[in-house]
Amino acid sequence: MRLGRSFYVGLPPRAMVAVRWPICYPLVMGTRQKYPVTFVCEWCGKEVTEAHGPGQRPRYCRTGDDPCYPKAQRALNRKRVFAHRERQWLADPFTHPPPGRREPRKG
Repeated sequence: MRLGRSFYVGLPPRAMVAVRWPICYPLVMGTRQKYPVTFVCEWCGKEVTEAHGPGQRPRYCRTGDDPCYPKAQRALNRKRVFAHRERQWLADPFTHPPPGRREPRKG
């Protein structure tokens, strides 16, 4: 018997039931330290030093008097939604409005 594999429990052939045993992974405890990272913000072009943990380098500044991260996320989301609406409209122009135009609110 192996953990994580399906096998049959010792029952008569017609009553065989597949049982899947759970795989138990050890719980890893620990803390991640933040360290200063210097990068150039892609939105405003400023050189910024911020405290970040391990992982991908940041692209937009999040701290300061005018953080660029929310603005950049809004702009990227608008671009993504516009492309999605354009694909919908090209697939079926009779049921979807043209991209960039919204229907007037009712009420």
